[in-house]
Amino acid sequence: MTLITVNFKSNVLHKSTSLCAIIPEVIENLNQTNFPVLYLLHGMGDDYTKWFRRTNIEQFARNKKIIIISADFETSFYSNMAYGNNYWDFLTQELPQICNKLFPISPSPQDHYVAGMSMGGFGAFKWGLNEPNRFHMVASFSGVMNLNKFFKGNDTKLLKKLNLVGNNNYLTNVYQQDFGNSNLKNSPNDLEYLLSQQTSLPQLFQYCGTEDPLFTINKEFSDYATSIKGTNYSFITAPGSHEWNYWNKCIKDFLNKIPV
Repeated sequence: MTLITVNFKSNVLHKSTSLCAIIPEVIENLNQTNFPVLYLLHGMGDDYTKWFRRTNIEQFARNKKIIIISADFETSFYSNMAYGNNYWDFLTQELPQICNKLFPISPSPQDHYVAGMSMGGFGAFKWGLNEPNRFHMVASFSGVMNLNKFFKGNDTKLLKKLNLVGNNNYLTNVYQQDFGNSNLKNSPNDLEYLLSQQTSLPQLFQYCGTEDPLFTINKEFSDYATSIKGTNYSFITAPGSHEWNYWNKCIKDFLNKIPV
């Protein structure tokens, strides 16, 4: 595999930003022009490098003919922020356009995948459920599956359990920055609502460790998802907390499910 860092100017964000990409060795694939793509979304407090620095994803993808991309989204929860940048437009419009120009990516939705951890798990399901015809498979690892329940209470103990550093108002400030005074219920940020509105969905994989502080939120979403008939959905649990050793296992398992 080849690891590439790209620095570029985003017209949507009105600033310079970066992405990392793993691509198959060019010399080994001279006759292949269109590769499947996996977008990997990072968590709150992380950046575009974390997936490549904290997991063995290069090793896991070594025998996969797939392009893997991770970009930077700050603490936006993959939204057009009330007081910040339009990261939803960046994710769903500009980033794919840029990557399609940079890399030989297949145009077929059957070759498109998205996954993420924590905030990125929410982002992956948000993208997959808002644009269900865009992806073949979507995965959340320890995702924030219900924003209202996650932000309610502003518990500093939760921050520590999630390995985040912040003051007593940290979660409140993130919510205000991203969503202002909006009520997220029945909105494009309400995963249960989105799930109930779609009749055709990609394959959905939800992972969560049984010791994760977000396990209850994940279990409640799983109960709702399994109540909807016809949903191609799996909830995968195992011992683990909100940390990279667990997510390393998750991404290995998800990559093995991708048929390339």
